[in-house]
Amino acid sequence: MAKTTIETLIASINTIRESERISKAELSKFSREAIAFVIETKDVRPVNMLLGVDETGKAILSPANRRIANRFFKEFTPFSVEGDVDSQIIFGKMKGKQFDKYADKVSAFLATPDNDIWSWQKDNVQMEPKPVDYVSKLTKATEKALKDGHVSAIDALKAVMAGGISVDDLLALTGELAAQAQEKAA
Repeated sequence: MAKTTIETLIASINTIRESERISKAELSKFSREAIAFVIETKDVRPVNMLLGVDETGKAILSPANRRIANRFFKEFTPFSVEGDVDSQIIFGKMKGKQFDKYADKVSAFLATPDNDIWSWQKDNVQMEPKPVDYVSKLTKATEKALKDGHVSAIDALKAVMAGGISVDDLLALTGELAAQAQEKAA
């Protein structure tokens, strides 16, 4: 393996930046073309292919882009939706009675040349970050450190206290654990 240098890392950053730019530009173009195609042909297969997985089972889009695309195509595609917009959806049967409403919506959206998935997302989707499960992270890190013998139980408690846990917090926890033990014993 070649030695890692600042130059090789910068080259990697540039490759990543370029791939992100290409993905965003292609998804912009695809979003406009696909909703027009679906209305014109009543064929939703290209959208399902984009939102699905490839022959190896790997998702076509990144999780963040898929969540946005799921919502965008659900908004503009006159087909029933199966699945969760936060993970993976597939379009099923056409909503025949609502087709004209969707066709009008697509026509109005595409009338503005700058409208695409990204302009729509800016106005319609607030991507909230997933909450971090710090309890689980602390538990796993502590278990690993203790198991591997890198830290003693006392040092783990000192580290937790250095992070802002007070003696009063530990005493309150001790009282809570003692009460739970008494309940189990009773």
